[in-house]
Amino acid sequence: MTRFGRTRRAALAIPATAASVLLIATLAAPLNASAAVTARRSSIGSAAMGRIVRGARSAMSRRSQAGSGALASHQSIVSCTFNGQADLVPNVTAGENISVVCPSAGFLPNEQVLIGEASPLLLAVDVANAQNEVDGGNIQAFTSDSQGGLTASFILPSPFSAADPAAKCPPTQIQANSGLNNCLLAVTDSNLNVAAVALQYSGQPVPQPAGYWEGASDGGIFSFGEPFYGSVGGMPLTKPVVGMAFDPDTGGYWEVASDGGIFSFNAPFLGSMGGKPLDKPIVGMAFDPNSGGYWEVASDGGIFSFGGAGFFGSEGGQPIDKPIVAMIAEPFTGGYYEVASDGGIFAFNAPFFGSVGGTPLVKPVVGMALDSNTGGYWEVASDGGIFSFNAPFQGSEGGKPLTKPIVGIADDSLTEGYWEVASDGGIFAFNAPFAGSEGGKPLAKPIVGIAPALIE
Repeated sequence: MTRFGRTRRAALAIPATAASVLLIATLAAPLNASAAVTARRSSIGSAAMGRIVRGARSAMSRRSQAGSGALASHQSIVSCTFNGQADLVPNVTAGENISVVCPSAGFLPNEQVLIGEASPLLLAVDVANAQNEVDGGNIQAFTSDSQGGLTASFILPSPFSAADPAAKCPPTQIQANSGLNNCLLAVTDSNLNVAAVALQYSGQPVPQPAGYWEGASDGGIFSFGEPFYGSVGGMPLTKPVVGMAFDPDTGGYWEVASDGGIFSFNAPFLGSMGGKPLDKPIVGMAFDPNSGGYWEVASDGGIFSFGGAGFFGSEGGQPIDKPIVAMIAEPFTGGYYEVASDGGIFAFNAPFFGSVGGTPLVKPVVGMALDSNTGGYWEVASDGGIFSFNAPFQGSEGGKPLTKPIVGIADDSLTEGYWEVASDGGIFAFNAPFAGSEGGKPLAKPIVGIAPALIE
């Protein structure tokens, strides 16, 4: 069962330009499908879904690199209109008929053309899981005319239903806050000629500044702009809490202890290393957007997977110069990164953009975060210094006086900014909204991490 992560190179923040919306929608075309005519329904299955996925992603990839001229000779982005609109259809409702008009020579002549709707989560998962974000029961099949044109009326699913229960049309508040604010409609033929449009539902959630939670080593949780679902603060613990993660499916969160124990609050418990022998202590965890599960990571780089989270390798058992201090997911490939205290990055089924490993540092690295818009990442040191790799530098606390050291970082996928959090709970926001902090307040135990209420 697929879940979701965040968008890459998909600038879905409102307002979007017409060009960006078209590209966003085109990428989003991995749609599931059911036929408009019952007699043809059996012919529209996983193969057709795969066709839409491949066609749309191919078009987006080629166009984003070099414009539409980079498409192969047998492919094109077709300039269709949807209810007379080219880029964004506003104020739609479930069950509404969407008029689709495509020019002659856009598609293959007398060819089956498929139209389907996708949740915006399609933009936030790897290719293998993209089909799970589309309504597989409502892809509709039409036939182009002898000139390759198409005139059709697509009925928006009511209700929208995809294999991933987290896929919604209209999107949820969390999705909107993360920049995933439009569902998508895509059209394709067997040669992967594609057209797409963004859908804005009447009354759909408006993006709001994201809140976040801070987690302390005694398991105490401090909420800022988000609901409090409980904590293990004040309870006896075998080992201290070392990190936390947000579950965008439920809006809840997990805490993880150094012995691998997991504490779930409005989030599913999917297993843990608690009570099992470990070579080295656990230092963090990450939510897997493609399975809905999670990983734990140990200081020697060992990875432990739960809830269907994929295992793509680890530094466990390998010689490393400095201990691992954190990990993050890479939703676009389904993989993950480990980061060491010397700034070394270890990428597993994830692209490597560089690191400060082997570079002299004033203070050790304590965490990292992924930039959803570029696919790059940031590293943060305990003095608040930020190191950017294929990600924009938005400022840092590096070189500034701090009451307590920085212990973590989290990114805001809507603003392309980030937060740094210190062990006294102080929050430093860089191109990201400030919702409050524990800085300057008495704490029983130090803060060890931050989790924003955003699709990571």
